[in-house]
Amino acid sequence: MTFRENHHIARAVAVNSELHDRAFRELRRGHLDLARELFARARRQVFGNGWDGFVPYVCVAGAALARAEGDHRRAARLSGVARAAFRTLGQEPDPGDRAELAAVREAATEALGPAGFAVEYARGQELDPRAAFG
Repeated sequence: MTFRENHHIARAVAVNSELHDRAFRELRRGHLDLARELFARARRQVFGNGWDGFVPYVCVAGAALARAEGDHRRAARLSGVARAAFRTLGQEPDPGDRAELAAVREAATEALGPAGFAVEYARGQELDPRAAFG
């Protein structure tokens, strides 16, 4: 791979990271439609370019959006997908993502009960991340 190709990829990754961060800012502002659109664009880039190192973050974002939308089953399931994606890479969530997943767990457990959360979380751990968003 040439320097120019590496530079292009690095720039694309940086732009996608900024898009992901912007989506979270919009989510926190309560702009769900815009956050949903931005998360979807970032997710398409991650999956389309095979950026496997970003897959767990896409899953955390999906879980956070589902929580904000009140879809607690999906939020619980995507938190399971996120956990499995982090494990696949031999990583742990950073403090911000850990806090996001804890908020998902708390809201989903309150909505579904502990057993309901556990069922959906376990289902998520068995899903391929791409299929989880299909």
